[in-house]
Amino acid sequence: MELKEKKRQMTKRLETLKNRGMNIGSGLYYCNGNEDLYYELLDAVIEESVEKKKLINKAVEEGNFKGYYLEVHALKNVTAIIGADDFNNILTDLCAVIKISQNLPNPEKVSDIMTKYDSLVKIIAESK
Repeated sequence: MELKEKKRQMTKRLETLKNRGMNIGSGLYYCNGNEDLYYELLDAVIEESVEKKKLINKAVEEGNFKGYYLEVHALKNVTAIIGADDFNNILTDLCAVIKISQNLPNPEKVSDIMTKYDSLVKIIAESK
């Protein structure tokens, strides 16, 4: 693929992500302006999502609030780095509640978080 065509596709992907609510400026800031690195991180979010969801669901099934907290906290950090600000704000609030309550959130909240996570992964995947 020509360099010019690759650049056009990268620009289109950034525009798509921005139009879907991603804070591209923030994501690129954390990647020191390196678009290739940013795309690698986005692709890693997709690739790791199945395993991450398994770990989150396992913690819920076992009633392991510490495990759930660690997984959600890690996801919160990733969402900050890639510029998924809306989901990051939700996870930030959730982490604060979990830390204080030392309990898992209610099942509806757990389901809502997983739905939002699936939506984020879909947005990233569809931008390719």
